[in-house]
Amino acid sequence: MFNKQLLGNNKVQNYGNSVGGFLFKWETKDSLGNMWTPETNFYLDWYGRYPILFNHGRHPDVGLEKLGTIYEIRKTEEGLMLIGSLDPESQWYEAICVLKDKDSLLWGASPVQHLASSEGGVWLSYPIAELSLVNIGPENFKNTISIETVDPLPSLSAEKQRELELDPNS
Repeated sequence: MFNKQLLGNNKVQNYGNSVGGFLFKWETKDSLGNMWTPETNFYLDWYGRYPILFNHGRHPDVGLEKLGTIYEIRKTEEGLMLIGSLDPESQWYEAICVLKDKDSLLWGASPVQHLASSEGGVWLSYPIAELSLVNIGPENFKNTISIETVDPLPSLSAEKQRELELDPNS
């Protein structure tokens, strides 16, 4: 679920085949009202590298196909920074580049839910299970290549999308 405060914080930065940007900025609240801090334990030492997925692996055509690799995750003064690269051999590479060039992608993460914990509105533990490029723009794969797709924001009503200024018809 998206939070208006998050939308400007975790935009995917465009560096050619490389992608980067902040996954979370410190003191930013999520949709549950919890915020990440430099003290949040992300268990970054659990995995060497993370695959880059699209829309958390829920796109009906892309599914769990790996679009690239995150090769560096680090805590900075501002937040949790990701650096990775897209795989030009992926059948989805051109479509992802169109979305990236249109500034329509955010970073998203899912924790190992049963191990994530918060107290007093602060994430204490947020073990990252997967990292995704999430389409927030009005563009979708249907407009870039000839395949069917799902609504890029299926969990948000049209009214909520307008409120967050994500609906192109508003």
